[in-house]
Amino acid sequence: MELDKLKESWLKAEVKSSISEEKIQRMVNNRGKSAFNSLLRTEKIMLFLLFPCLFFSVYLYPKVPISSVVYAILIPLGIIWQFYKLNHLRKIDFTNMNILEVSKLINKYKLFIKWEIIGGVAFLILFLAFYTIELSFYYSNIPATGLIIACSIGISVALLFMLFIYKVFYLNNIKKIEASIKEIEEFETEE
Repeated sequence: MELDKLKESWLKAEVKSSISEEKIQRMVNNRGKSAFNSLLRTEKIMLFLLFPCLFFSVYLYPKVPISSVVYAILIPLGIIWQFYKLNHLRKIDFTNMNILEVSKLINKYKLFIKWEIIGGVAFLILFLAFYTIELSFYYSNIPATGLIIACSIGISVALLFMLFIYKVFYLNNIKKIEASIKEIEEFETEE
């Protein structure tokens, strides 16, 4: 009898958790926002770093004119691409957009990064190959095998560095945002 009364009173009582649902959602949202802010900051830094690269092509021109002209043409395209990605990220508003809209924009940005990695690898290999060929004409006293080995090492080191940068600054933050979005989706479905 007492057990039944205790059970009824327990069911009637409002049991409140120590952390409200709103606070949990805010915590999850803040993790996503910090990763998002890190992505924005990275995009701005990469955009800023492209401008000095234009001057590097002027430095390269006397030694490797074809490679430096190609480089000088591709850098402004890279600057335009960075502005495009930055504007795409600025469209994302965690507070005023629903999860589906944010998720779509993040997935599109993730696709942009994949395209950028593929394009960056292709550009890097082509640029260093042309650069090596031009250097072989400029430094005709160096054996071709030495230049090919140097080019291969340069491409390998540059690719590893590039992939490391993308993993640390882009892909890890995108994963954090996706995890945050997934947690919020799970949280909303539980309600």
